[in-house]
Amino acid sequence: MNIRRPLVELSALLVLIELLSCALPASGATTNVFMNNFTFTPAVVNVRVGDTVTWMNQAGSHTVTGTGSDPFCGSGTVPVSCSVTFNTVGSFPYICIPHVGFNMTGLVTVAAANVPPSISFTSPTNGTKVLAGTGRNLDVTTFDTDGTVVRVDYFASETAGTLGDPIGFTTAAPFQLPTGNIPAGTFFLTAVATDNQGATNSSAVVRLFSLTNATLTPALPLMSSAVFTISNSFNGQEYFVDALTNFTGTLSTRWFPIATNTAPSNNFIFTDSVLLAPIPRLYRVRQTL
Repeated sequence: MNIRRPLVELSALLVLIELLSCALPASGATTNVFMNNFTFTPAVVNVRVGDTVTWMNQAGSHTVTGTGSDPFCGSGTVPVSCSVTFNTVGSFPYICIPHVGFNMTGLVTVAAANVPPSISFTSPTNGTKVLAGTGRNLDVTTFDTDGTVVRVDYFASETAGTLGDPIGFTTAAPFQLPTGNIPAGTFFLTAVATDNQGATNSSAVVRLFSLTNATLTPALPLMSSAVFTISNSFNGQEYFVDALTNFTGTLSTRWFPIATNTAPSNNFIFTDSVLLAPIPRLYRVRQTL
């Protein structure tokens, strides 16, 4: 599976994941019961709290009359159809008054509503940084109090607050999804779990930073204040600007930081306000994992 940026050729990876939890409750289902001759078909139905049963009269004069605390559709005949939504757990018997002697009876058994599963990322965590072009596994923890998780779908977006594009799914625990060749950029990852009864729930959003080399281009001519354009950068990512003024010895140990910048856009201007004296120096821009 590859994380993709639509319509743009991608070269590097930095992903920051910020999880936003969102449960998607299943809407109440509807079950049809048909009345014909002297029978309810099916005579016994099993539903959950919030579900609806609709009785449809196909022939004859029939009632749908509860014999317990719920009167269902009452004692009057049902010319076409009637519906009842069940909001209480229990067993609810009913009869057709004119034909009870023909054993025209039924039963609605109501179970507790399905509880959506829970899901959260274990890897990557929010704010994880990776090198563009590399891969990593996406790992989650799932739990379902009244069933089992049967599928996890993964999504990636470059815009906070949107689900983004599907990047893969798994149908077997532990629901790990390998990824490869992650492009450079900032990605918002979401995992959506589905249980065996169709209920879904979303993880918190995880922001993933995929890092690549930025480019430091000076505005010429350089005066006492050095001004650069930092390009190939990504909005919201952190960039460090270092300087070097001592050219003796091991240069790799003589760089020192002069600024930390959170990119306000994919390309931005940096002005050195630390080294103002007209002395020789080198600059570099970097990111850290």
